Amino acid sequence: MNDRKKQVMSFVRKRLMYWKTEPNPHLVRADLANLRRGIGKKPGELPQLWELLFRDFPEELMSQNGNPTWEEWAVCGALTLYAMHQQGNDQKMHMDGQRLGIAIGSLADGDEDHLKPVQRRFNAFATAKGMPECLHHLRGLIQLLRRDGIPLDYVELAGDLYVFQTPAGAARIRLQWGQDFYRTVYRRQDAKNGMDNVIISTATLHLFITFLFSFVNAPSAPSFILQMILHPVPAASRRIQNPFPALPST
Repeated sequence: MNDRKKQVMSFVRKRLMYWKTEPNPHLVRADLANLRRGIGKKPGELPQLWELLFRDFPEELMSQNGNPTWEEWAVCGALTLYAMHQQGNDQKMHMDGQRLGIAIGSLADGDEDHLKPVQRRFNAFATAKGMPECLHHLRGLIQLLRRDGIPLDYVELAGDLYVFQTPAGAARIRLQWGQDFYRTVYRRQDAKNGMDNVIISTATLHLFITFLFSFVNAPSAPSFILQMILHPVPAASRRIQNPFPALPST
């Protein structure tokens, strides 16, 4: 599985690098406009996208029976969503290291009122059954990222979408999405509040327990642990005195 995931990520990386270095902006805009027509479509459904999606695509990753492979779904999903994300943005919307959970967690901007609608959308996406439903919910999340000018690592997204389709990988990638999302949300809340004390909410405690558990029982966690990540208990919090007091100024 790892070799095929690496091939998927390498292919998407090459496509993004091509658009980044292509000196003709009209050609890039035309490519991205064509890709946007493929949002919500099965890989290979639109003939005008065949060259964009399958030129130099590894033959061993291609379908042999007319049904899209996991690799084709992952590449098509990542590239068409990138095309939508980039539309109308002067800044590049691909950013290395900005994983999906981190980007979506940034939408809340440390605000509890902003968190709830984002949380509902993210939960619906993470619990989707099958790629059509997954990409449907992901499209709405990418539209929010585009609105706020928040970039995303589309190479990592392609790898995630591939792993999401594998029987052994779905639970593991959901766990990573949940960890990244809630870690980002509560770090931004703490930074925004500028607290001298450490605030640990019930949801944060759940996340911390799950994070530790993932090392003990990799690659996946039990369903009840996963539910703590996807459906945290809101509100109830405890204030814990910071165990690391500030050093006296010199």
